[in-house]
Amino acid sequence: MYVFFRINYIYSLYQCNQAAFFSLILIMLLDYKNQTYIS
Repeated sequence: MYVFFRINYIYSLYQCNQAAFFSLILIMLLDYKNQTYIS
């Protein structure tokens, strides 16, 4: 459920600002890396 809301938020952000969308993708990739390291 959390992932769905995150994707929905990203999609709405993408429509508003593409630069913010790409920066958010980078943040999410880093966040995903951190989660895999922790677990």
